[in-house]
Amino acid sequence: MEKFLIVNGDDFGCCKGVNEGIILAHKKGILSSTTILTGGEAFYDAVKLARENPKLSVGLHVCLLKCKPTLPFEKIPSLVDEKSGKFHPTLTSFLKAYSMGKIDKEDIYKEVEAQFEKLFDSGITPSHFDAHKHSFIFPPVRKIVFDVAEKFGVKVARFPFERKKYIYGFSSLPFYSVDVFKYLFKRDVEKRGFLTPQNFFGLVKTGKWSKEILFRMIENMREGINELMTHPGIYDESLEKNETRLKKEREVELKLLMNGEIISFLEKKNVKIVSYRIFEEI
Repeated sequence: MEKFLIVNGDDFGCCKGVNEGIILAHKKGILSSTTILTGGEAFYDAVKLARENPKLSVGLHVCLLKCKPTLPFEKIPSLVDEKSGKFHPTLTSFLKAYSMGKIDKEDIYKEVEAQFEKLFDSGITPSHFDAHKHSFIFPPVRKIVFDVAEKFGVKVARFPFERKKYIYGFSSLPFYSVDVFKYLFKRDVEKRGFLTPQNFFGLVKTGKWSKEILFRMIENMREGINELMTHPGIYDESLEKNETRLKKEREVELKLLMNGEIISFLEKKNVKIVSYRIFEEI
């Protein structure tokens, strides 16, 4: 069986610097897919770029944290801070509010549905979906996101659980808590007939990439479909002003995705770059 690799650029639509970085990594590097923020300040610029680059598969980056929502505040008041007009700033604050009964599930449903609708209305049929900060690993959120995705006929999703110990050893200990949800996530995917890559890379070293780390990831890629989560961007004024945590780190990732040594190493290891559209062939 062959080794396939999807290289996905998260946060398309976040700002112009991110958009330009994703397109550059696609044209001159190994990036094959992206997921778009419908509430991003540069969403329409991203849609335009997607149309100009039809080989780039585009999915939805479902967002319930930090960014601006797609719907106005009055339609989803439990999800948004009225003063800032934005979602909860962190996953921790979101989950705390949810556990205290301060978040209405119906608001989540309406917002996720609006995000799918906005993407379809822009003329893009999403090839897949994932979630900003992986919020859909939590069962109550996942049920809603999966329900809406199923309603829109989008049944290909990220499987955001990394085989950490084989790559990073015990240095990634805090990230192991995420894996508590792994088997429930897998069960729900199989129950609904969703498709996902078998293996996932890029979570632990987000913002801390190096050539050596990428070599190690590639060494650990298994047969079947793998996904590498990336966050490329061009560090410009739009990125500096944006509230995203990753700034100059995005340029580091961009350069690595275009690095000739990385591309040669993938070829040496017989890893074939594909996009999320590979699932259309299954």
